[in-house]
Amino acid sequence: MSEAYKSGPWYVADLGEQHFLETNHRYGIEYDGGTCQVAKVEGMGDEALATARLIAAARDLLAACQAAMEHVIELESAWVTGALHERDDKGGTRSNRNTDVREQLRTAIAAATERGEG
Repeated sequence: MSEAYKSGPWYVADLGEQHFLETNHRYGIEYDGGTCQVAKVEGMGDEALATARLIAAARDLLAACQAAMEHVIELESAWVTGALHERDDKGGTRSNRNTDVREQLRTAIAAATERGEG
């Protein structure tokens, strides 16, 4: 993860109805115990909350995509060298890596689509 990003983890904060009435922003994306803010999301309804969750999950989504890309490159290399066959009865590191990457992707996607408020 690049050092250029705000430190994490990021989470969705409900800024409250009064804040919305004053600024048109109901949700914020915060970090560092709420003392710092990454962004505010305009609006108040389900769409605003979904957008806030997606922004809050951005760091995890990027890390999951990067891990998936590394894995795809490993698989491509294994196919080229003949190390990867259509069926591997050994259940070795390739199977374990698939499980790890799948779980990382599942967690990141859940953070972007489910209730992941801090």
